[in-house]
Amino acid sequence: MAAIMYGHLQQYSPEEILKFAMGAAFTTLGSESTIHPNFSTEVIMQQQERSEMSLTYF
Repeated sequence: MAAIMYGHLQQYSPEEILKFAMGAAFTTLGSESTIHPNFSTEVIMQQQERSEMSLTYF
């Protein structure tokens, strides 16, 4: 939810908000702890790029 609000406040398009929120979710799910220890917009965007690259192969 926080990623959606962040995207909205940054005036991202709905598609960009969805991608950013999915990057945040994948970042969190990839961590053993409840909150990723290096959770930041940079880490989320890196995850988002990796996710987009892997989705292009389907």
